[in-house]
Amino acid sequence: MSLKTGIKRDVKLLTFAVLLCSGSPCFADWNCDDWVARRGYCVDYVKSKIPSFPVPDSDDDIKQLNNKQVRDVVRGDVAIFDLGRYWHVAYVENVRRDHRGNAISIDISEKNYGPRMTPDHYLKTWGSRHGSEWKRAVWCGVTKKYGQNGMRTNVPIDTVEQIWTPRPSLSQRIRSGSVTGLLDRAREFMDGLVRFHETGS
Repeated sequence: MSLKTGIKRDVKLLTFAVLLCSGSPCFADWNCDDWVARRGYCVDYVKSKIPSFPVPDSDDDIKQLNNKQVRDVVRGDVAIFDLGRYWHVAYVENVRRDHRGNAISIDISEKNYGPRMTPDHYLKTWGSRHGSEWKRAVWCGVTKKYGQNGMRTNVPIDTVEQIWTPRPSLSQRIRSGSVTGLLDRAREFMDGLVRFHETGS
């Protein structure tokens, strides 16, 4: 792998920016190393919460992160969103369910989720008047919320493209001969049922 290819690969990995280059030009010579070094992307936040999160190498690798049904999401999973030109990842803080127990929305924490950065915002935040630097930042997937932790509540479950969980499924644990933590999960579930029954919700 050449240095240039390695740099492009690192940018793609750390920004989760799958640039489709449709509707806007692609600038192959622009380098995003400085933005990567600042660690303000969504994937940087998820990695800080779950160090084992596997940063993908390609668009196909992102799709391979789909190791759980969206409807089975629980706190501590990673929600993956397809934003068109970019993928976005967020940490699931809470799952809201209907009276049948079906997930209907999630509360998530994240970084770098926000509106596209304007030239004025770039000037105020980063202090550069060069239009090419602003364009490069936008191309590198930098939003107005770059480097800022955020929280969104009641995000509809049908807006989530896929879920990645750091915990193997029950069938994976049974196949591997390991059921470590299974009793804890069962107790957690039972405690939740008791609380649900006590509150009458």
